[in-house]
Amino acid sequence: MATVTFLAAVFLVGAPTGISEILRKSLAGPPDQFSDFVPPNARDSADVSYSFGLPVTYLSKTSPKLEYKMPVDETEALSITIVYQDNSGATFQLNAKDPNGELATPSLSVKEEFGINTGDMFPSHSIAFESPLIGEWTIELELTSADTSEPFPIYTFATFVNSAYKVWAALKYENLRVGQDITLQALVPAPKSLNNSQPVPALNSVKDAMLTLTLPDGKEMRKHMEDEENDGVYEGVFRATEAGIFNARIDISGFTSSQQPFVRTLWYQFSVAEPTLNITKEAVAYAIMTHHDIMDTDIIHINVPVIWDQKASASYRGFTQVWGTSLSNEFVPVAWLSGILDITDEKIDGVNSSKHFLQFDLDSCWLDKAKAGLPLMLKDTNFDELRGYVTLASVDTLKVVTSDPKLLQRKSNPSQCNSYNMKNGYNPYRYGKVNTTEGGKLVLVHGYCAQETPFSLDQFTDYAIFEDFNQNRLTDEFAEKIAQFAKDFSTFSLYSHSQGGIAGLHMASYYQTGLDLEREGYQLQSIGTPYHGTDIAGLLADIGAVLGLLCGSNSDLTPDAAERWLSEIPREVEEDLHYYVTQYKDAGLFGSYCIWGAGAVLGHPNDGLVSISKTDVKYATREEYYVGECHSVGMHYPPQCKDSERNAKVNKLAGH
Repeated sequence: MATVTFLAAVFLVGAPTGISEILRKSLAGPPDQFSDFVPPNARDSADVSYSFGLPVTYLSKTSPKLEYKMPVDETEALSITIVYQDNSGATFQLNAKDPNGELATPSLSVKEEFGINTGDMFPSHSIAFESPLIGEWTIELELTSADTSEPFPIYTFATFVNSAYKVWAALKYENLRVGQDITLQALVPAPKSLNNSQPVPALNSVKDAMLTLTLPDGKEMRKHMEDEENDGVYEGVFRATEAGIFNARIDISGFTSSQQPFVRTLWYQFSVAEPTLNITKEAVAYAIMTHHDIMDTDIIHINVPVIWDQKASASYRGFTQVWGTSLSNEFVPVAWLSGILDITDEKIDGVNSSKHFLQFDLDSCWLDKAKAGLPLMLKDTNFDELRGYVTLASVDTLKVVTSDPKLLQRKSNPSQCNSYNMKNGYNPYRYGKVNTTEGGKLVLVHGYCAQETPFSLDQFTDYAIFEDFNQNRLTDEFAEKIAQFAKDFSTFSLYSHSQGGIAGLHMASYYQTGLDLEREGYQLQSIGTPYHGTDIAGLLADIGAVLGLLCGSNSDLTPDAAERWLSEIPREVEEDLHYYVTQYKDAGLFGSYCIWGAGAVLGHPNDGLVSISKTDVKYATREEYYVGECHSVGMHYPPQCKDSERNAKVNKLAGH
């Protein structure tokens, strides 16, 4: 007989039990949602920069001063920012001289914390000049005091605010696997022609384009990017020889239409995966059927044979379309299936040798709904790594065979179908099979590398605080931590900050918890969440390579990875999400910011960490848009999580 991996079997007893392992959902949906799962184009995560990264500076008592010259083209304002290590016992002076050699008086001088969250911030100092003179400027750095004779690293970048000249960059293809040739594209868009996914290049504007790639092992690779087609698009191609996070820095120099020199830098971060999983062209999927006693429905287990590196992770995100055979003997769409799947090593009837499989579960009610039967076929099957969501294995069509007599003799029984079970699989909380202590909790979830809960608690009632401080968690790990924290709650809802919102949406999509029990109120609420990633990831990685990042880079927070992750979140889970965004006040050129230096890479408007354009979720509901609040404490305007009026609203709307 076939050996079946069926996690729900541990709950086939009558009495409630404690739960130690959180069950994953067996996701499914109707064929009219197939179009929701189109893989993102690499250009969907393109980035734009108005900034220029100056060489890293090391100042010491014996060498306390440094000057650097750079061209300044026509721009609304010139901003210069230095970032340095905290607790360095050093103070610095930052000045700039205009093309006439005169010491320029800043229109703005601001010292602030610069970084991704309260747990990963660096001191910084920015000076800005309105309508700067065009020509060669001189940046002056001086170490004015120090406790030691050791050299102090300083990271410096300039921003040309609202300049007509910028650099755009993106990956050309999504072939992000070791052994593949990976292409980065860069161009300077023609003024006023920027479409972020397909800009028109400004021809003959670029003199040189240099790609500096920092590999996962810390080594650097430099090469000139080439415009081989003479179309203004510069490409840098490299062979990926290792897996991990790659930090790309693209430095461009050129001339404006009035022949003024300009310089720009763009920072871009992406992940490359080991090819630990594959599907052979000759592969055939194998189906067997079991009856789930509690749900009282038949489950068809579709096992996809894979070639798996046993040294790699055993968990992957999977997606497929199921097609069945109609009464007219034609293939018709039945359902899509998805979930976080574990490698199994099964003995399947009709298969001569033991193979590794990834198993999709299909509630047989989907066949009844589609008026379809055997044989089955899978289409557009793919499996993603859970770090960066790079697709490792995919196949266009896959034949499904079976020798299981129960499946071959199955009869239609649509009267037994349950909509929730069809779309999510077995949830023990819905059947009272889990011993729970209490329900109705509002779980407050912090974000990336947080040192404490960001929320003011006075406005919340019957809440529970999720605590996983000073941690750098990938999305799936973060989500499972939340599910484990809430496993004893019969019902609960979430209010999450920053990356916590991503983890909450992921948990609601892929894990069985008390969140799914039907009740009034909002189950999922978030604030300041970069569902499409954060543009600041690449610059911070470059700064971190010099100064060190306390929590490290997170591949899942890059726009590149976030787009892939979000592309397979089910529509019905997105529809349960209500999210809030905030931004700085519109207070003129030098008052409209949360972190002045972050404007170098963030889109406008933003909250100091998250570009508002990176927050939208297609089927979710964006609640009121708040002006005059920033992402975290220590920014130019009050922190978004301390707003008492909004917190009271969130508490009232939560599904307690």
